[in-house]
Amino acid sequence: MRSAALSLLLMSSTVLAALQEAPKVTVGDKAVDGARLQPYVNQWGMHVTKPDGTDIPDAGLWKDQLEAVEFAGHQGWKRTQDATFKKQDGSIAGHNITINIFDRSTMAPLYREFRSMRPGQPDKDVRITFSSVGLHIESTEAGKTASSDVKAGPAFDFDGGLYAVLWSAFPLKVGYTASFPSYSEGDNPGTVNWHGFKVLGTEDIQEKGMGTVKALVVEGDTESGPLKYWLITKPPFVLRMDYHPSNGTHWQLDRV
Repeated sequence: MRSAALSLLLMSSTVLAALQEAPKVTVGDKAVDGARLQPYVNQWGMHVTKPDGTDIPDAGLWKDQLEAVEFAGHQGWKRTQDATFKKQDGSIAGHNITINIFDRSTMAPLYREFRSMRPGQPDKDVRITFSSVGLHIESTEAGKTASSDVKAGPAFDFDGGLYAVLWSAFPLKVGYTASFPSYSEGDNPGTVNWHGFKVLGTEDIQEKGMGTVKALVVEGDTESGPLKYWLITKPPFVLRMDYHPSNGTHWQLDRV
């Protein structure tokens, strides 16, 4: 298993190194068109393999919804991700809710909220409002709220929760590659990192309720590790995910 994982990581490293030369796409570029998206409701089952070989086939359920909204005078998309994580014994390890609101055309971020709930730990809630000059951040933990303002240039909210939904707003086809700026999901969300992705090819896969589907296989980098998705150009857009974060854990998400 570890040899296979190492081979995948080496292959990913080769692909990701090539992405450093990918054409740069900034916020407002016409290559990115949120009108390619449509509302959907989707969910994936999670399978986790830890670095020590511990295998958790039922590691939880990740629900996902995209809907059209109005926000602060903007026509936007609202993506709500609701993930429940399980331990090996089936008990609940945690529950996260991520809300991303972004411009329905340019995909420019407008708002992000992340709620984290862990048994025995205080709930955390981080709310970020994006503007042309930076970010307004409010953080609440154990009932105490702090706020700050951070100056930052324009970027997408890829690392903050959009991931393959942002990719789906690009003109995807086999061989297509691009790079773009993203705000961080870490403790300093105003930090901007550049990420690249490439459409490697197509693959016929079996999907429940959909039969055989020809999916685009897309690989790219994130601030925490390589990411691969199986995408289609209609709802629900994202079918499968394969993720190797830097901590050595392997995540597989399959639509259910």
